[in-house]
Amino acid sequence: MKTLKIGKLLFGLMLLTAFTLSTVTVATAQNPQGKGRKAHSYKNPKGPAMLDKIPGLTQTQKEQIKKLHTALMKDIMPLQNNIGEKRAHLRTLSTAEKPDMKAINSLIDEIFTLKATIQKKRMKFMQDVRALLTDEQRVMFDQHSGRMMKGGGKGCHRPGSGYHR
Repeated sequence: MKTLKIGKLLFGLMLLTAFTLSTVTVATAQNPQGKGRKAHSYKNPKGPAMLDKIPGLTQTQKEQIKKLHTALMKDIMPLQNNIGEKRAHLRTLSTAEKPDMKAINSLIDEIFTLKATIQKKRMKFMQDVRALLTDEQRVMFDQHSGRMMKGGGKGCHRPGSGYHR
């Protein structure tokens, strides 16, 4: 009788352990660094990340770059929001009982048109920043500008990027 109770107790403990391990494994697999979305944030709350990478910036240059960056963010935020809405609509269309491929393809085109518009605005921002810099600063800026726009370069693991996408 005692053996039966101990056996049931051990079986229950093994089930609890297996459940706990599987829960931890699933949670870790979904976010390998164990960090939430905010931990991956690549935006500098004080302004663009490039300010730290460009040597010898004057206070005036920093202020002008921050103004350009703020204007860029205000300009592209509605476009990014629109992309999010269109992606949600795309999910709705693509999971319908009878998907309308014409509507799906049209929505994909709209999303990529918005993405191209955002990229054009970012490139204009980059050129406006370059115009504010000295030759020495411009060389450093050009070496790092691609990584700066993506949020930090090597080792930057934002949600939705790279292997764990």
